[in-house]
Order: sequence, then C-alpha cells, then structure tokens
Amino acid sequence: MLIGSSAFSMNVKSLELTYENISQLTYRGNVVFYLYDPSPIDSIVEIFWGDSTYSFLTPSSVTDLPGELKKVVYSGVHTYSGPATFTMFVSYKVRSLNVINVPMSLITDIYVEADLVVSPFLSGQKSPVFLDIPRLNVCRGSGNVIDYSAYDADGDELVYSLIPCRGEFGDPIAGYSYPTTSSQFSIDPQTGWLTWNSPVQKGFFNYAVKVSKYRNGIFLGSVMRDVLVNVIDCQPESPVLNAPADTCIIAGNTFHQTVTATYSGIDTISLTASGEPLLLAANPATFPQPVRDRYSVSSDFDWNVACEHVRPEPYNMIFRAELEDSLSTCDCTYDFNNWQLTPFYANVPAMFNNPCGDGWDGSTYLWFGSDTTAPRFLASPALDITAGNYMIVFDMRFSDHTGNPGTDCEGPDEPDEGIYLQFSVSGLGGPWETMAYWDPSLSPGEGGHVQNLIGWNNYSVVAPDASLSSNTRFRWVQFEATGREYDHWGLDNISVYKISDKLTAQAETQLTVIAPAPENLTVSAIGDNAYLTWNKDLCTNADGYKIYRKSGASGYVPSGCETGVPSWTGYSLIATTTDINDTTFTDNNFGFGLPHGNEYCYIVTAWFANGAESQASNEACITLSDDSPVITHVSVTATSSSAGSMFVDWSKPNDFDTLLYTGPYRYDIYRATDFTGSSYTFLGSNAGLNDTTFNDAGLNTSGEPYHYRIDLMYASGTAVYSLFTSSYPASSVFLTITPFDQKLMLKWDFDVPWNNDSTVVYRYNNLTSSFDSIGISHSDMYLDTGLVNGVTYCYKVETIGSYSLPGFVYPIRNFSQETCEEPMDVEPPCPVELSVSVNCDEVANYLAWTNPLTTCGDGDVGGYEIYYSPMTDGEFVQIGSVTDPSITSYIHTGVTSVAGCYAVVAVDTSGNSSDFSNIVCVDIDQCDLYTLPNVFTPNGDGFNDFFIPFPYDFVEKIDIKIFDRWGLIMFSTQDPDINWDGKNQHTNQDCTEGVYYYICDVYEMRLAGIRKRTLTGTVHLYRNN
Repeated sequence: MLIGSSAFSMNVKSLELTYENISQLTYRGNVVFYLYDPSPIDSIVEIFWGDSTYSFLTPSSVTDLPGELKKVVYSGVHTYSGPATFTMFVSYKVRSLNVINVPMSLITDIYVEADLVVSPFLSGQKSPVFLDIPRLNVCRGSGNVIDYSAYDADGDELVYSLIPCRGEFGDPIAGYSYPTTSSQFSIDPQTGWLTWNSPVQKGFFNYAVKVSKYRNGIFLGSVMRDVLVNVIDCQPESPVLNAPADTCIIAGNTFHQTVTATYSGIDTISLTASGEPLLLAANPATFPQPVRDRYSVSSDFDWNVACEHVRPEPYNMIFRAELEDSLSTCDCTYDFNNWQLTPFYANVPAMFNNPCGDGWDGSTYLWFGSDTTAPRFLASPALDITAGNYMIVFDMRFSDHTGNPGTDCEGPDEPDEGIYLQFSVSGLGGPWETMAYWDPSLSPGEGGHVQNLIGWNNYSVVAPDASLSSNTRFRWVQFEATGREYDHWGLDNISVYKISDKLTAQAETQLTVIAPAPENLTVSAIGDNAYLTWNKDLCTNADGYKIYRKSGASGYVPSGCETGVPSWTGYSLIATTTDINDTTFTDNNFGFGLPHGNEYCYIVTAWFANGAESQASNEACITLSDDSPVITHVSVTATSSSAGSMFVDWSKPNDFDTLLYTGPYRYDIYRATDFTGSSYTFLGSNAGLNDTTFNDAGLNTSGEPYHYRIDLMYASGTAVYSLFTSSYPASSVFLTITPFDQKLMLKWDFDVPWNNDSTVVYRYNNLTSSFDSIGISHSDMYLDTGLVNGVTYCYKVETIGSYSLPGFVYPIRNFSQETCEEPMDVEPPCPVELSVSVNCDEVANYLAWTNPLTTCGDGDVGGYEIYYSPMTDGEFVQIGSVTDPSITSYIHTGVTSVAGCYAVVAVDTSGNSSDFSNIVCVDIDQCDLYTLPNVFTPNGDGFNDFFIPFPYDFVEKIDIKIFDRWGLIMFSTQDPDINWDGKNQHTNQDCTEGVYYYICDVYEMRLAGIRKRTLTGTVHLYRNN
C-alpha cells in the first residue's frame, strides 16, 4: 500500500471508530476511514483516548472496495488507569468541499467518537460494528433505504439514532442541517435502516449515525459513523441478483449456497456481501469477495454452523451486486508523469521538476512557481460529458505562506489569492462558471496556513448539470497574486469520470440457527405422578431443559424453523431445569399430584441463556388409573349471602381394587372458601361407592367462591375407616362485573381439574322473570353493550367443559352465582392529537388538536385543559381551558420565549379526563436565529457602516471577539447588536481593509434553558464601494 508522508491529505467519504477489550483495562481502538480510490493515505492519524491522552496511529490495513472506495484502518492499543466511562474521538481535517448542509465545509473537521465503559465486569467486550460499507450515492427524487445495522459480538441490544455532524473536537457546526428531502429523512431505532425519501438537491451532504448498546437497560457504549453522500440522478437499471432465501439451519450442519449476479450490458458487475456470519469469532462463514466480471459473476457462501451460533434472532446477510465502470465518452485521467502539459493548456509556463518536494505518491506533478505571476490557470482539453453524473477528482497543494520571496514555494494567504475551479461549455474564451473556491485565508490568525491546503490533498467536486456538454472544459485559476515569487501552487492526478448511476441490486437473507430437539422422550406413571426421561441434547452449551404439559395429545411435530412449543398446541410450561446433563423429571403437579380423568402429554426442549430454545422433542403421553373420585360438578343452585346452596357431584372410581381394599366404603366431603387453599371443613359422608352427589346449603354464594375435596375411605370389615385417596379439588364458578359507560364487563374465575372451553352468559329478563342466554364466550370475559346507565342488570354464567379421557360426564356444566350491576360513565375520552405552530413576531404559540368525536367517535366531551412546561424536563402546569368542545385551538401568549412544551387533556361531561395528548415541544429554531453577515463597509455613507447581526429573536446576550489576521483582538462586546464601526477598540483607529476572523458565543433562550451556541467565521471589511 502507498502511504503519503503528510497528515490531513485524505479525501474522506466516511469515518468511524470501533474498539475491543484486549485484557482487563487495555483496549484496542480502530479508526476506520473510507476514502475515494485516488486519495492519498496519511502516514499517521491522531486518536484521543478520552483520558487526556492521545496517540498517533499508523495504517494497519487497506482494503479495495467496490466502486470508488477503499477502506483504511488505523489501529492502536491503550491501557486505562481504572474503571470509568471514556469518550475516545478523532477530529480530522477536513470535510469535502461544497457540502450543501455544512457551511464552510472546507475548514470544518470531521469528528467521530465512541463511548466505552471500562469495567472489570466487562472483560472481552466489543463495540458494535457497522455491517455495511457506507453508501456513496443516493438517487434524487426517489425513495432510498440505507442499511446502518450493526453487529454486536456481545449480543447486546442496539439502538440507532441520527445525530448532527460535529466539527473540530466535537464542537457543534454552526448552520448545520440534516439533508434536504421532500418527505422523510429518519432512521428506525430498532433496525438501523435509514429512510431518505425523495432527496431534492443534487450534490454532497453529510450526516451521522450513532449506535448505542445496552444490556438489561444499562448503557455500555456507543459508536458513530460520519458519512458523505452524493445525491445523483439514477438510471432505472440494475443487475439481476440471485441470493439465498430466508431459512433456518440446525446446528451441526453446513449451509452452502452459490450467489450469482448477471447483467446484459458491458458494465462490470461487482458482487459483495456483508453480515454477521462473516464477522463471527468462531466458525465464521466465508464468501470470497469482491468478485468482478462482465455479464455474470458468482461466489459461494459457506457456513459450518455450530451450537455456539444458536440464538433466537436470525443472522442477517446482505448480498449486493453493483455496476462499475459505467460507460462514458470521457476517458480522462492525467498524472503529468511524462513532464508534458498536453493535452492541457496553461496561460503561463508550468514546472514539472517537483520544486517543492515530492508529491504524495513520489511522482511528477504540475507546479506554478516563481516563473510566472497571476493570473495563472490550467485548463483541461475539451471533454465529452454529455449526460450523467460526473466527478472531477484531483490532487492540489498550496505552498505554506512564508512571506519570503526567492523560491518557488511561497504560498498564498489573502482571500483573493486562492484557486477557483471553473467550467466552460464554449471553449477557452468562456464564459467560465465557478464550481468551487479554495480560500487560503481561512486559517485562524494569519492566512496561508490551512493545514489541508498546504499539503497535498485529494479533492472531489461534482460536475453541475450546466457543465454537461460535448465540449466541456475545466480550469483551475488563480486571479490574484502578490507577484511572481509569491502565492505558488500545483496540481496532480486529475481525473474526470462518470459516476456509476445504475441502481444496486441488493438482497437480504435471514439465517436462523436452531438447536436440534432432545430425542427419545418417554413418560411413565408412578402413582399420581409422571416420570420423564430423554437423551441429552446435542448442543451441550444449552443451559437446561423446559418441560411442557398438556391434557390430551396434540399430535404436534415441529415443521420448518419452528422452535419451542407454540401456544396453539395447548401446551403449558410447567418446569425449567438448569442442568443440561440432568435428563429426567418427575411431574407431581407442584406437590398436589396429577388429577385423574385426563391423559397427560409432554414435550421437552433445550433452552439457552440468550433466549433461544431448541426444536420440540417427540410427544409422550400417559393415562392415570381410574382409582380415585373425580369431581365433575360444583354448581351454584341458589344465590344468597347466607342461604346459598351448591350442588357437588363426582364419578365413581371404576379401577378401585375392592378385593385388596375391602369395605365398607364411604366418601368424606370437605369444603373450603376461595378457589384454592388447605383450610377444609368436614361436611359429611356418603356411604358406599355409588352415592356420588352432595348438596351443600347455608352458604354465602353471592359473596365468595368455594372449593371441594372428596376423600375415598375404606374400613376392611371394621368400624375404623382409612383413607385410600383424595380427589383433586374443584371450585365453583364466581362471577364479577365491572361497570362502564352503557356497558358492563363480566369476568368469571374457577379452579377445576377439567378443561372448560366455553361459557354461556345469561341475563335476567324482567318481562319473563327468567334468565335468557345472551351470548357464548370462549374466554373468561364477556362485554354486554347497549345498556342504559343507572339501570340494574343481573347475570349468571354456565361453564361447559370435559375431561380428556372418555367415561366421564360429558359435557360438564356448572353455574356461577347470580350478580347484578349498573352501567355508569367511568370512561375518559380518547386522547387528542396536538400540533403547535410558532409565531415569532408575536412571541406566541398556536395550539390545535383533534376532536375525539371525529377521531374515535367519542361524542361525550365537555371541554379541554391546556398544560405547559417551559422546559423539556420541567413540570407541566395548567395554563388554560376551553369549555366549548367544538373549539379545538388555543393561543399561548405572555411569555418571553416561544420555547416550551405543551399537552392537552380532553374532559367529558362526567368529569373523566383523558390521558395527556402527545407532548409537543417547540424551540427557537423556527425563528430568526442569530447569524452574522460576511461583509460590511464602514465608510460613513450611511449604508452598511456597522457590523451588526441579521434580525434575530430570543438572545439573552453574546460574547464576540473579532481578530485580525495576526490573531490580535480588534473588537469585543456582549451586546447582541454588536455595532462594530470597523475601528480598533483599543486605539480607536480605523482597521485596515481585509478579512477578520470572529468567535461569537450566543446565549439563547432555548427549550433547555439559556444555552450557548458558538459561531465562527470571517467578515470582509471594505471602505470603498
């Protein structure tokens, strides 16, 4: 790889930071640059570790990427002094020229940072890593979806956000705005997919994406990527890409798929892929790339999937086919290595003897030295760039300004001594239109020392639509210079090429790695318990097993990629073990034993700490012998607080061994309150085995449920009875009712050993003096609507169910008690949707919200309450109300700033209040922000005599300092109106004409309180019109 000798020479398209823990407090930091292919590579890059130390890193790898990119990584190792949260960062000079949404981008740093939490409990942690390379181009006027998803080797939760680009050492960039769009520019916080719909303006834009990682809600670090994107006009053509379909892979198997891409044109296809499987530390997938060819390309994706790859989330792979070398009538690359000016044209002699040292690549360059004076220009030959999107890429260098004549290497320093890049479609005679300008005066203090200008740097400039013709020339021109021996500069490696404007074919494949099922599950009955055994799971990194049970067989067999046990099978999780080597389990129903009368079926899965679950085992079932009383009815027959009654019924145990356990026999009946419990009251006995009913009276059936137990007793020919077994308890059905506006919500509860699958709902009919069936529910609730508030309605329900084994009562029907309730209005209106517009001139905010009648059909609204907080974290207080429900607007006045947050609450005629509306916060950004002009003329003519700001709002104060070219303070004030008259504040003498540099801290009344915003820039002072 060819490394330049200077710093800040690279043509950066994207920058990011990643890190990984090496040992204890030692971390490796990786500074990742994505550069245009022709760009030099700096020999060193500076990284700040976040603990007041820094290092100079050298390149560790250079990777060729599809299209116009290469990836350069600088790596270094740093040991921290102790646990803490650190912010490492890189501040690189500088951004590309003519970035539309970054003012003065040529002197604005690219800044990226990464937060890392250093802790002895986070050994081996790694930062998230972006899966996809940055996208260079997006299409104007169409929808663009860009993938910024990241891979986290630690499996932590990732949250994505768009953040403003930042400048030197993280300072905000004055005047920065997000890229322009006609509809949407946003990122999905969960997926990292950025949507940029219908970009409006062609050209360069910068934005930044941040990825934060969390574990159990605790912040563990973040990374960010700063991206330069070129908005171009695209052609509706793309390769045909054949990629794997979404699928699952059982651990222990190999996945192999050939990926192909074809294109009928003669452009070169570049086939690449990115994704988590390629980044895994153990057994990563392979995909040889990039593969380049015309017409057809292919590459094999192979992955030996292991148990450590098992997880609940799928692995994402993105396969991509791009077209390179888009056809162009312009093959225009010039490096001057032959010491020849042809086919270029210069108006003055040019030098080819490298008078100011070697170029960054050691080759010959073109130089304008002391043989000539301005104007100096170099013009390209006539080029045919009739259609498409073109880029001019070149190396350029200014000499450092020394002020000392006598060499070929004294550089420009004044604002009018820089270099213009222009185009003409009418030949050398012009007219010439300016595309870009490099101003040497923009360094702080004295001009001529802009770091990226005084070393060789690579630049890329988009050719505007007006320059596209069959006879286009470009020229680099310097109009002003102090003289022959001053203000020298040079060029090298000039390319004019067509940007590939055909669409990329992209396919996302989701690969889910699942664990194989535990095998050979068997179950046997031991008394009232079930004993399960199975084979140890093949994935020994699992953390244990999950045991599922169901009454009755389901016949479930996993299909496709199903893992775990779906809820639709009717299975319930009854136990989770924590030892992968323990392959037995006894189901005693939490110590109560399994109720008789059912077939019990089981499925086992292996589970993993990351939330994954294996495929389900085979289904295994048992039936307990019918040697125990089985309750079938606990039904309310009378509702009363003291005289209620209950009917209890049970089945005779047909498998009871009367030869071994001889009579006489009896059933002992026990009762307890509530649905479950052990405080039983003995009620009485039924003699023999055939009397299986009992009527219980004198109960409070209106106020509480009851449950019952039946004990089977035998005496073996004596008068002393012994307990053989007890039934499983069963409760009554208990109904409760909750009132709402013109409706009643019925809910019922029970605890029984059989399965209730439906419930009949009855309502009392005053005309017939009987209960009518009004509906059937397959849940435990029913909503009765269309009622009249204040009228009493009475209900009861009847559950219908069965045991899973034959030979028992079918269906099993049981009634609840009767209960009554009146509907009433306790429901608040639905929340409104609020919007707020700002009137900066009147210092007022206009609130408007939706009417619940139109948004959710809620006509019962009596008015609205308006709430306000001056800050985002402040307390909301009510500032007003609207008593007419048809009025859905409010004007908030009488405040010192429009900044604030608002919410609206709807209130119905019964006094019920809705939830807060959406909270809308507005800030002063919608008003005239404080900005400064770049020129004034203090010549006493009454026009533009003072350096004053443009009209502004909500400024508390400022602190501005204005410097001359030598860094001396000419003027300072805290008055927001400034009113500088062009005099030296200390001597009261007129300042000379020229460029002055300012730093202005503006204290604005914002939503977050009084906040400082720093403006930096230059102002030209002229005294002659």
